[in-house]
Amino acid sequence: MSVALAQMAGITPVMVVCEMLDDTNGKALSKEDARTYAQLHGCVFLEGAQITKVYKEWVARQKK
Repeated sequence: MSVALAQMAGITPVMVVCEMLDDTNGKALSKEDARTYAQLHGCVFLEGAQITKVYKEWVARQKK
């Protein structure tokens, strides 16, 4: 999905991905906690389904 975002942005499709971990248990942050973090810190929160939908639409437009 990160490569799809880069392609749509017109930048080199090379990405580094990191996972947000919970401070208390060291496990992956829940989606709701990640969404809350994003809101508190002014970050964009996107779900995979959103990226996939927009990427498919973008690809279809590129073929025209």
